[in-house]
Amino acid sequence: MVASVLCWLAAVGWVWPQVGPIGVLSGIVLSGVELTGVLAAFGWVSRWAREPRRWLLAALLWGAGFGALASIPIESGAQWMVRMTLGQAAADTAYPLLIAPLTEEGLKGLFLVGLLMFCRRRITDLVDCITYVGVAAVGFAATENILYLGGPVGKFLAGPMTAATVGPLVIPLVLRMVFLPFIHPLFTSLVAVGVTIAITRRNPVARISWVVLGYLAASLCHGVWDWTALTKQTAALTVPLYLCLMVPLFVTMVVVVVIARRRQAKTLAAELPPLVETA
Repeated sequence: MVASVLCWLAAVGWVWPQVGPIGVLSGIVLSGVELTGVLAAFGWVSRWAREPRRWLLAALLWGAGFGALASIPIESGAQWMVRMTLGQAAADTAYPLLIAPLTEEGLKGLFLVGLLMFCRRRITDLVDCITYVGVAAVGFAATENILYLGGPVGKFLAGPMTAATVGPLVIPLVLRMVFLPFIHPLFTSLVAVGVTIAITRRNPVARISWVVLGYLAASLCHGVWDWTALTKQTAALTVPLYLCLMVPLFVTMVVVVVIARRRQAKTLAAELPPLVETA
């Protein structure tokens, strides 16, 4: 946890020159507001089998600290390699489609994979997997939002308040805090699905395959969403893609989580009375 906090401070230090002190402070405040609401949702998800707070805090700090900081040199290095070998145009295309999705989904999901490998007793079902990977993704998004929310706010507060400056401020705020607060947990939840299936398999090859499939599915959805940044018609593509990809995926994951949560509640209701009688 201490190492993750230091990583978070380093990531904030990397953002500082880009958005300034006002941008960093406002980004932290706005990220905190969004973070509180999304974490409350995951608290409801894990209501019937509360995870230890220290493990949830470790997941949050992993995403906000190590995950966010490690993504900076990995993505920059990969983009540099593509630019040196294939040119600037290829690098600009590869970054949103491949580099950022593969890197970010891998770093967020790595916490859950680590639990699967070294602390298997912590995860027993889909609810556990989605809770841990979701909290890690929320932490990553919170650090990322210091840049994407703090930057527009800093520019807005630093200059005169005009109609031309309101749009660049309102659009990212509305998108990230109203329509896309669950975007990172949503993508990485597909890694949780893969890990959940993996823990039911005895064959090591099958376990690894399911984890990899979940990771690739998360990266694919992430890349498809970021694809809108490559075109000049971003606004025209964002709405249809949001309705055709994000909303159905979100609704599907909500239904899956609700079913898994009800199953967990029935299991607890059936097993607790005998345990109480024998205690």
